[in-house]
Amino acid sequence: MNKMNRSYRLLKKINQEQADAIIKEISELPMVKGTGFNEDLTLLNMVVEEDCYPDVMSRVVNIFRRLAGGCDLSFDHFNFD
Repeated sequence: MNKMNRSYRLLKKINQEQADAIIKEISELPMVKGTGFNEDLTLLNMVVEEDCYPDVMSRVVNIFRRLAGGCDLSFDHFNFD
């Protein structure tokens, strides 16, 4: 199965505790092959099975809204290896 590697800009500042909780929940999703924040917690990178991206993003948006006080995401760029 093909994987997609994308980065998303956070539209609200989060703290390290929120970031850790978010990464923990996202990492538990079986279709997610890798995830992490940049150093200043403004960008989320995710590697996901290509066919599962819409389902994963729906869950990720809900995770952010719940754990980061309504924080939304905006697509930033594709990452090419």
